[in-house]
Amino acid sequence: MNRDNTEICPCCNSEYIKDLPADAYFYDCCEDCSFWIEKLYLPEQYQNKQVIVNGIHYLISNSSIKGYAGAKFKIKFFDGRVIKTSNLWQQGRIPQHFRSILKDNAVFIKTRVAPTYAYDDIPF
Repeated sequence: MNRDNTEICPCCNSEYIKDLPADAYFYDCCEDCSFWIEKLYLPEQYQNKQVIVNGIHYLISNSSIKGYAGAKFKIKFFDGRVIKTSNLWQQGRIPQHFRSILKDNAVFIKTRVAPTYAYDDIPF
């Protein structure tokens, strides 16, 4: 890395070059850390749609393009809410140095999948 243009990230201590627009960096942190800091300050409309399970960050979306190709998920939040969605988007595994502030807030509930039968195999 060219040492003349590098910055040191105050979050992860890595060297990086600021080559994106200034508003892409939060608190002079690198792009990766800025991405996770942004998750701390989500707009109100997304705050109840933020799902963190086993250190992986997801968002429930209302977009017409479906996350996970529209697969169905049942999510139980630690605050007692249970939500079903077919539009879940994964943002990635939260780095270890953000896990104390972006903590797990939910678990996935396994749902029973009804068996499918061929036309001639219907069991009645």
